[in-house]
Amino acid sequence: MRRWVSLGGWCGPGLMLSKLGIRPVEEQLPFDMARCSFDGLLEFTRNGFDNGFFPGPLQRRPFTPDPASVWLLFRGQHACITHFDINADEVVQEFKRRFDEWEKMITCPTRPVTFLRTCIAENARDEVELVPQWHALLREKSAGKLDFCTVMVMHGQGPTTERVASFAEEDAAGSPCVVWNLAFDNQLPVEASLFDKCHDGYAQIIREMNRNEAWYVSTSPLRLVSPKPYKSLCLVEGVPALRGSCTGFGTTHSALLGRCLYCGSTNGHEVVRDAFDSKKPWDNAEDTTLLAKWITSNGDKVAAVEATALELKRGANEVLLRLQQLIQS
Repeated sequence: MRRWVSLGGWCGPGLMLSKLGIRPVEEQLPFDMARCSFDGLLEFTRNGFDNGFFPGPLQRRPFTPDPASVWLLFRGQHACITHFDINADEVVQEFKRRFDEWEKMITCPTRPVTFLRTCIAENARDEVELVPQWHALLREKSAGKLDFCTVMVMHGQGPTTERVASFAEEDAAGSPCVVWNLAFDNQLPVEASLFDKCHDGYAQIIREMNRNEAWYVSTSPLRLVSPKPYKSLCLVEGVPALRGSCTGFGTTHSALLGRCLYCGSTNGHEVVRDAFDSKKPWDNAEDTTLLAKWITSNGDKVAAVEATALELKRGANEVLLRLQQLIQS
């Protein structure tokens, strides 16, 4: 039985694998709940996770998360961690376990693997063209022992969820890849979550590619001559998700150059911390709500801040500052 492994892009692929019962929760790996550039993913696979996954060396914790509307982002050069407080030791230990499991899965494989990746690059073609290098790296690192294939997903490139490209084994370092367009469910309300809009599309793709017959493919170039720019995953409420790129790609090049390839930023796309603050005074009822969420989340500041920001319609930055004031008082 093949093992399905999320290469992220965002949390959606991993959540769908769990929801469909295809991937047990205990088999989650580093990219299940982290956004990461595809070239950054290759860098981590080649050289490990010491540089560029977290905002800095772990000995420099606590890190200050970057606010983006109601969210708190821990942004590294190549990756962005959301919904987890990496200032908590137990969270860091869990990531370290996943790093070790990632290495073991590739170098000491026990099962064939199907990788599932959603393109987060503004131009999805950038990621699709990197697939042969990704396969060659896995072939080299596993000394040919890992039996694998890759599913790439592009969001919103047409009205139908369908295959839009493929690589035969001989054109992708000995392993096939199928590229899909995922069409959003436009019958849902405008305020529906991205996960809900993608739900049926991911379910269709995963179920189809879980059949052995789906992998009898020949090479077919990307049908989209110029994919529509897609920014919903490389940006979070307008904030670049990755310090190394405002387009979700090229973070390894920007690490060498010291600037973003696309906008020229030399400060890691520094955020304006109070950009989303409501600047309203706090009242006792709001303080009570915030402290209650902090207590019920067992002291998880990220969970408490994001839940409170959503409920009170405040920016994550001002909620985090208020929580710190209340805890210290």
